Amino acid sequence: MRKQLYLLGASSTLCMASSAALAHVKWFAPFDAAEQPLAVTAMPLATWPTIALVGAVFWAACYAERTSAGPTFLKACELATTGLQSRLEDLFRGAAAVFFAALALHGGLILTPELKTTASWPLLVQAAIAIGMFWRSTLPLSALGIVSLFLYGIATYGSFHMMDYTIFLGIAAFFALSASRDPKLLAAASTLLDMVWPSL
Repeated sequence: MRKQLYLLGASSTLCMASSAALAHVKWFAPFDAAEQPLAVTAMPLATWPTIALVGAVFWAACYAERTSAGPTFLKACELATTGLQSRLEDLFRGAAAVFFAALALHGGLILTPELKTTASWPLLVQAAIAIGMFWRSTLPLSALGIVSLFLYGIATYGSFHMMDYTIFLGIAAFFALSASRDPKLLAAASTLLDMVWPSL
């Protein structure tokens, strides 16, 4: 919960402070997957104030958490989201269904808008993943579909480039574990969801 609050604060601050997108963002800027990554020293000077601002927001959030108002604010947030906390898996599955359905409808994509392909079979896999979200028994098949798309991404773009998208392997593992009736595996799935959710 605390990580979500920090991320929300940081993203809100950046949205209010930004007038133009100056950073290198692969989804929203021209990018060649085959090119070598830029060194840190080659980053434009204009990006450093933004990095400093994010660091300041995180520091302020950590500091505020240790004050008397911190626990009160966190408790209020937890009370406000109590109803959602018991439905996190449903929300996650619903979001995944919408996401993969959108990929299938668009066509020509592997897992994200910047991973393009001319093959037609990925959209069939994406549609099957979306449909598989509606039944617990088919979640492992959806997980297998996600892994197959990730492996296809490695074959197409290389393992270095796909390191940006290892989150999909965590999502696949969560769905595979969620289909089990074993309390230990379900507990592991819950822990995995806590790790994956703030990263999305």
